[in-house]
Amino acid sequence: MSNFKNFLDKVLAPIRGGAGAEAVITVPKADEPAPPPAVSEEELERRYVEVMNALFNDAKSRDMMRVFTDVVTWKLAVVGHYWGQAATADVVRRLGAHLASLAEAEQAQREADAAKEAGHRPN
Repeated sequence: MSNFKNFLDKVLAPIRGGAGAEAVITVPKADEPAPPPAVSEEELERRYVEVMNALFNDAKSRDMMRVFTDVVTWKLAVVGHYWGQAATADVVRRLGAHLASLAEAEQAQREADAAKEAGHRPN
């Protein structure tokens, strides 16, 4: 749990204005050590989803979604700032696509529930 607290302290440092804010916002420089060994995109996605789910659930259980949202949007702003307009446009496009997917899934569930109540069998 101590590691998780340290991780959260580092993540929240820019918002709180505390020490470590600079380290969170930095962009890798040419003289820095080589990146870690290659990992598949699927493995990275699994890891990132796992971490985000843990943070999301922690924020939800503590009724601190405002803090979680602030941290996530801050990190997206950092991406947009350092990687430019194309990255910002990609973030907004993906957000829209994810919201549309969620809305479509909810609509499909409502339609399935209505059909079931009307006595229709699913296809």
